Amino acid sequence: MTSSSTNISLMIMYEDESVDVRYVDDSRLHLSPCGSEFVLEKAPARSAHPLQSSEKVRQRTRFATSSYKDLMLGALEFRNEYATRPYLPEELIPDDHIKQVFSIDPEVEWPACHSCTAEVGSNRETIVSSSGGW
Repeated sequence: MTSSSTNISLMIMYEDESVDVRYVDDSRLHLSPCGSEFVLEKAPARSAHPLQSSEKVRQRTRFATSSYKDLMLGALEFRNEYATRPYLPEELIPDDHIKQVFSIDPEVEWPACHSCTAEVGSNRETIVSSSGGW
């Protein structure tokens, strides 16, 4: 089974936010409603008996092996596009997509814990100032 998205024949997202992906080789991938695990049902071998069940692989999304990672990422990307709560484990986010939302300036001195006084702001947020009053 190749992992190219051109091999996808159908993608369905259900009301519970689970996703089914069907591939042209008759393999199927089912992504759980929360996105944290998937089941891949491999296409039966052409020489297999019609009553022989196909091989199933079940894995946690964030620990997907390299054999199935591209397939799972395609399904997860589709799910996250439309889901009310996307599933974004840090292991699957490329480094160039991670944004740092804060930085620590090494030149700023902070008071010791025992001498620190916190203020409550107008929106009930907690305000802690550096030793220099910043």
